[in-house]
Amino acid sequence: QSDLLTLAECDHYEDFWRERLRGAGYSSVWRKRPRSSSPDGCTIAWRNATFELIAQGGVDFANSLEAQAAGQLDRTLLLALLRFKRNPSQRVLVATTHLARNPECRQQTLPRGYQYGLLFRELLAFASAHDAVDAPVVITGDLNAKCIDELSELSKGVAAVCGGMDKAHPVLWSVRDAPTSATTRTEMRCMRIDYLLYQTSKLVLRGVGKIPLLDTPMPNADHPSDHAPVTATFLFKSQYAELEESARTLTSISTRADRCMRVRFKLTRRTVA
Repeated sequence: QSDLLTLAECDHYEDFWRERLRGAGYSSVWRKRPRSSSPDGCTIAWRNATFELIAQGGVDFANSLEAQAAGQLDRTLLLALLRFKRNPSQRVLVATTHLARNPECRQQTLPRGYQYGLLFRELLAFASAHDAVDAPVVITGDLNAKCIDELSELSKGVAAVCGGMDKAHPVLWSVRDAPTSATTRTEMRCMRIDYLLYQTSKLVLRGVGKIPLLDTPMPNADHPSDHAPVTATFLFKSQYAELEESARTLTSISTRADRCMRVRFKLTRRTVA
């Protein structure tokens, strides 16, 4: 019963998923992966009773700056700016992606870092175009990374090389992940490669769904996908709490939940292929 859903490796969107989601009370957007031989892409869906779409966007990635310039695109990023219906002044910016494969391969770390760095540049460009730089950000996806901190450091380097730190969305400096156990298991590996990231200056993490023990290779009878779903519950921070955190002052005032909106949304990220 999530208010937001994101799906990676989602194929058959137009002839299956769109109508299935609509029947369950969700509207959705989808962006195809640019590789011609791959029919899958990324999907963002939202419960109609909770959110409405303001704008959507996206961009395709290559594995390097040179490949990007040559148009050798392989991965995609989907963006959706949503309005919270119970408080129309409150918006949220959702991003979902699927980064370069093979988390075990060190040579693939740099391409992932490049793609992750571009994500924050595109977030800023999209948010600026829609006057939404102050909107809370949630990032989800199959990042194919064993260490999100390493990926974040690489992305900061990419931001510096590709035009400067001011070209990256400010969420880059306050992004944190909702911690989980392993999200995938095969004959060769059992690791966490799927992430749900959020902007700590704008959102409060209230809970993370428990991932069941992955004791046999996936997919299997219990898990129809080769990735387990990641779920989390958040509260929007009040303006006062945002200012308090930004100032980073030490006071005797507590940061109780009444400083946050008492309405939560849940976001699920799942790979379906």
